[in-house]
Amino acid sequence: MTLLHRLGVQPIVRSILCCLLILTATALQSQSTPPETRSVADFEVHNTSRLAALARLGALTQTSILVEADTMPYLQAPISLSAQNTTVFPIATEILRGVEPYSIRQQGVLLIIFSTRARSHLLTLPLGPFSYHGKSLSSLLPFLSFTLRFVTGCNPQGYAWAGPPMDLDIPPIDTSSATIEQIIAQVAEAPQPTMWIIPIEPTPVGCINNPEANWEVGFYGFGASFSSCDQPLSTFVGPYLTAGPSLKSKASTNLTCTQDRLPTSLPAVPLPTP
Repeated sequence: MTLLHRLGVQPIVRSILCCLLILTATALQSQSTPPETRSVADFEVHNTSRLAALARLGALTQTSILVEADTMPYLQAPISLSAQNTTVFPIATEILRGVEPYSIRQQGVLLIIFSTRARSHLLTLPLGPFSYHGKSLSSLLPFLSFTLRFVTGCNPQGYAWAGPPMDLDIPPIDTSSATIEQIIAQVAEAPQPTMWIIPIEPTPVGCINNPEANWEVGFYGFGASFSSCDQPLSTFVGPYLTAGPSLKSKASTNLTCTQDRLPTSLPAVPLPTP
């Protein structure tokens, strides 16, 4: 007799709880798998920006992605691509293939896409000691912005956040010498994956007064919530960088996406016996 039986849980409730437990275990297992080895059965995009294609790849494989964006026109240019029975790295490499030199690596479970021509100084800027014990991006991002303003000499007086919480269940972050890249890698350990896009800017000199204007951070959409290439991230903060120029033109009608798929099929749960 299972624990659910002993607790007197009704059969239909047991069935739902078992399904949720299996789904949770699947998500946790996926998040603990290095991006390099995550399998992709079927991937296809048509006339989709490179950034939106990367968002689709992250959504299908539940992979957190950090993009150090060299030039936005290149990453927002539309591509078409199909692949079957492969892994995340080869697909990401094909998405990025072109005249601009990009490479990929992983830090923990975070997939990092970076230009070999230029690197982001914002991501490697020393932040000093950093401690965060919250759970959501809604509170982490303002605190991260405050820290950046402080270490660059802006003399900030405080910070606050408003709006619905973007809950991630972020693990506690405690480090004596942090960078934004290291913080994002730790955020990637949360059960829900995220995508970060940070354009490469000139070397910062003095106060960075509005750091949050330099990144787009969001959650992926799944199934019906993944509302096509027009909105590859279901929820995001910052400038709208994911969409390409063709998406912003109402005259453009040649942008399509294939049918969306969940990263794994729902488990078959047997009906309870009376």
